[in-house]
Amino acid sequence: MVRALLGLTETPDADAADALAIGLTHLRSQEGARRGIAAEKQI
Repeated sequence: MVRALLGLTETPDADAADALAIGLTHLRSQEGARRGIAAEKQI
């Protein structure tokens, strides 16, 4: 999924993929917060 979301041509190592997934999750939660969407309403 990380590869698809970021448009990568190769699958990152497991640890790198985990780190990227955490970063994407943080980014999405911050975007929701800026839009005024409560954390418990975010998916």
